[in-house]
Amino acid sequence: MPDAPSIAVVIPARDAGVYIAQTIESVLAQTVPAAEVIVVDDGSTDATADIARGFGSPVRVHYQPPTGPAAARNRGMAASSADLVALLDADDVWPHDSLELRLAALEEEPEADMCFGHMIQFASPEMSISDQRRLHVDPAPQPALTSSAMLARRAVFERVGPLPDRRVGDFLEWLLRARTAGVRWVMLGDVVLRRRLHLHNLTRLEPESNAHYLAVVRAELARRRLAGEA
Repeated sequence: MPDAPSIAVVIPARDAGVYIAQTIESVLAQTVPAAEVIVVDDGSTDATADIARGFGSPVRVHYQPPTGPAAARNRGMAASSADLVALLDADDVWPHDSLELRLAALEEEPEADMCFGHMIQFASPEMSISDQRRLHVDPAPQPALTSSAMLARRAVFERVGPLPDRRVGDFLEWLLRARTAGVRWVMLGDVVLRRRLHLHNLTRLEPESNAHYLAVVRAELARRRLAGEA
């Protein structure tokens, strides 16, 4: 019987000392263990790297000057050697069976290149009640075509290339390119991600962030037109 494929988890982190321990704990508590847990410290000025190193193997910490999450993800993936790659933001957490569910889906559908699942969002408990009300958190699970909900075969990144050097919308642009390249994915109905909402990521909900994402879509559509793609 062939060995199960190995999994690398890449966590880009900058000044995530408040949340990084809980994030790593959620990875180490998985019912299917990760062979590699690579934290890429993107120029943190707090204790992020020290907290991550404190976990020991299989957690490894790589440092880079503050370059952005896309560069951190790319560096982490380049430093890994596992068969499958999962990404996880340094403030999010996984349910204990997240990797197991996604791995099973890829094994059941060998033609699929990636697997995503649903997520639930939650207001970080250190926030005040008034700040939590600003978030308008929808408690219902929702499909998550996000980096933290993805498990992908390593060959996908060799086929599509690294994440583009964007500070906002890097994964969206990469996913659009993957779709154009014919990459196939499955979407599970199970919750595989708990996405933390807090004051430092409120900017993701602001109109200017939506404008960044719209710019990504427009740029990709323009690129496809120039390339003569459908």
